[in-house]
Amino acid sequence: MNYNDLTKAELIHEILDLRNQLELSKSASTIPLIGNKSACNDSDNTEELWKRESRYRLLFENMEEGFALQEIITDEKEEPIDFRFLEVNAAYERHTGMKPSDCVGKTILQVMPGADSEQIKKYGKVALTGEPLLFEYFSKTFNRHFRVRVFSPQFKMFATIFEDISEFKTDQLKLVESESRFKNMFAGHDSIMLLIDSDTGRIIDANASASKFYGYSVAELCSMNIDSINKLLPGQIQNEYKHAADQQKNYFVFPHQLSNGEERLVEVHSSPIEYKGKKILFSIINDITERQQLEEQLKSKSLLLEAQINSTIEGIVVVDKDMKRVLVNPQIIDLFKVPQSIVENEDSSIMLNHIVGLTKNPDAFLGKVRYIYQHSNEISRDEIELKNGKVLDRYCAPVLGKNGENYGRIWSFRDITALKKAESEVASLAFRYQTLLHAASDGIHVLDLKGKLIETNDAFCVMLGYTREEMLQLNIADWDAQWEGTELMSKMEEQTRNPSIFETRHRRKDGTIIDVEIHTSGVLLGGMMYQYAAARDITLRKQTENELKIKNEELNKVNAEKDKFFSVIAHDLRGPLGGIMGITEMLANKTTNIPETDRYDLMVELSNSARNTFNLLEQLLEWSRMERGLTEFQPQTLDLKKTIIDSLNLVIETAKVKSIEIMVNIPPETMVFADQNMLQTIIRNLVSNSVKFTREGGEVTILGQQGKDGTTLISVKDTGIGMNREILENLFRTDGHAGRPGTKGEPSTGLGLLLCKDFIEKHGGKIVVESEEGKGSVFSFTIPNYDPEKEVGMRNELPNGNVLNYKLNGLKVLVADDDELTIRVISAMIRDYCREILIGRTGREAIEISSKNPDMDLILMDIAMPEINGYEATRRIREFNPLVVIIAQTTFSLPEDRRKAIEAGCNDYISKPYKINELIRIIKKYV
Repeated sequence: MNYNDLTKAELIHEILDLRNQLELSKSASTIPLIGNKSACNDSDNTEELWKRESRYRLLFENMEEGFALQEIITDEKEEPIDFRFLEVNAAYERHTGMKPSDCVGKTILQVMPGADSEQIKKYGKVALTGEPLLFEYFSKTFNRHFRVRVFSPQFKMFATIFEDISEFKTDQLKLVESESRFKNMFAGHDSIMLLIDSDTGRIIDANASASKFYGYSVAELCSMNIDSINKLLPGQIQNEYKHAADQQKNYFVFPHQLSNGEERLVEVHSSPIEYKGKKILFSIINDITERQQLEEQLKSKSLLLEAQINSTIEGIVVVDKDMKRVLVNPQIIDLFKVPQSIVENEDSSIMLNHIVGLTKNPDAFLGKVRYIYQHSNEISRDEIELKNGKVLDRYCAPVLGKNGENYGRIWSFRDITALKKAESEVASLAFRYQTLLHAASDGIHVLDLKGKLIETNDAFCVMLGYTREEMLQLNIADWDAQWEGTELMSKMEEQTRNPSIFETRHRRKDGTIIDVEIHTSGVLLGGMMYQYAAARDITLRKQTENELKIKNEELNKVNAEKDKFFSVIAHDLRGPLGGIMGITEMLANKTTNIPETDRYDLMVELSNSARNTFNLLEQLLEWSRMERGLTEFQPQTLDLKKTIIDSLNLVIETAKVKSIEIMVNIPPETMVFADQNMLQTIIRNLVSNSVKFTREGGEVTILGQQGKDGTTLISVKDTGIGMNREILENLFRTDGHAGRPGTKGEPSTGLGLLLCKDFIEKHGGKIVVESEEGKGSVFSFTIPNYDPEKEVGMRNELPNGNVLNYKLNGLKVLVADDDELTIRVISAMIRDYCREILIGRTGREAIEISSKNPDMDLILMDIAMPEINGYEATRRIREFNPLVVIIAQTTFSLPEDRRKAIEAGCNDYISKPYKINELIRIIKKYV
């Protein structure tokens, strides 16, 4: 049996009654005093006692032993005649079968009309004299053996704690009947047991539990005398065991010494038994060291509580539920000048009338009293004035048990005449402190120098995942995950002595570890040093810092790769630009004599170099926008074969020059879901690559096949020169040079393939390359099939263009551009097709010229112009001329530029520089 729990139960009801008195003081901002201690210190003591009372209540409810608190009932001669049950615990019902509702509030004679009167007198003696009682008895009512301990926590009250020892008694009988069975039970029993020769004190036998407790082997114990263990004088030991042998006494309390020299206080139950034909003592030992210590502590605390109630500055009256006075402290007598005769008179109404007679408003006073007793569970707080001018704070609250049962009421009166102003100031300060403490986002907590948590705020509880009640039971070692043992205490002492800011790690209730930043300093409170700490959860910050570190490393790596990549691009640009500069200088130098045939070849070379350089820059710009996420992605349902054929217009001419046949082998009506511009760019780049690295007379085949996985596999296969392993490994890397000249010296940077890879991945696909040097290459990639649910309706309808009624050679054209060279080149290209060419160098000029020439056939509108850009100029022109054909032109050639141009009102779009046949092809669409 756990006697620690039993002892905690002994004062539980007294503490329950006192709790409401203490809450009264606390709620009324009343601070009871003990001796000369300050109000603040006494308030702290009161709070600590409340915490202890709460823990004792929990222990009481979970005791294994049955517990009952009773009130003795006497006759006129103060002879015990009955007793009333005041409270029982859960174990009481398990042992007796009686529920609390069957007995609490009732007398024993009401519950058991045939109760033994001698037993009542025995209990009455304990309640009236305070003498404790310990005995064993057999209850016929319950057919069980019980060991009962009876003590008086308060005059006329007694508490019984009993345990069911029926099994023990049964075992004891069986032991007498069979030594063999006794031996087995003795050896394996959990209780500490010894067999002792009462004549000599020699230990005859000991069980395993005794060996474990004393720290000796069973053989060692059996070689010892009891006085080797028992620390009483040998004569005293012999005398006590003689009493046990003669059955004059069977319960003892001895100090026993363990093998390590430690002394433990034990409770010994000794009975004489016949063992192997000899009368010996059978002793059962229970270690009660902790229980004894706890009993002494509780006794001290009980005295402290009583002294505190009597020494408080408040006048306190406690009445039971029948309005009968139970307790009056000295302060109430002094406060209301109650005569001793009234104090000694048990008629509570006499004292009430005396107090009422002192008040300035007796009717109001009595009215409140009547109201309170009509509302038994209500708490009341008000102020009253006495005829002598004093102002009293009156507080009243019910005394409730854990089950909500009302035991009575406590009244508290305090003279607040001189303290009302101070009380207001104190309340204001307390409110500000609590507000600041609990409103703080940081986890604020105060520790003593042993690491025990003294105070904390809600933020720290939430941070560690505990309730406030759980937190106040913890030590810093319970949550600090950085240091342990003496190192932790050393760190804490250092941080208390020297204000510190540091990072550490805390362990939450669920076991997870968080990073925290701690600000600590030492604070002196009541002459004792404490550590004040503010904790901030920086787990997210640390994670972000780590992620940023990783991202920075990745970014540095990417930047390094891009630096290498752009150095390659710069190298590839330097060659053709150097050639362009050389040729233009030669052509511009009048003193240089260049034959006409060579001049023509130089012009062709100049044109090719300029176009290749432009294509490289255009691909670089598109790849850069893709990398920055600026390229718009607008998938739509497309006819794959038609889309591919449309994308080959610019490649066919180059293929014809090298007599390379381009074949498209795709089943009709193969529908895919893709961005049209991106898909055409992919096809154009891959086919251009194949043409570039295929010798004259070769073949390039485009294949397409829809799979069951929701994707279409597109392959571009050529009969070209192929690639070795080294080229394949660097094909899609930005930090390597994958470019090489084509079969006719065509320049190549590898940038187009990077663009293809990004566009394919944008569609959720991937690109795969198969190649063998000298046998050609196959570039394969996947894009999604058409899916009606994915159709997002991103199609753009173009404005209807003006269908010109005259031939192409009679056009009136406005060239709107701010670059003089571009104006001269475009004018030269279209001169043979125009009857009149007008020039506008700004967006504003273009609008004015258009408004003055309503018969304009065609406007070539540059997008990036000063004053007003091409988009806005087009919108304004459409306001007064919706029929003129407007073709947007720009050097950017990005898909979103085309969309913006169409939305502004342009009929079509062309990117600069362009060939004359490209421009004528677009113009013919609207002629």
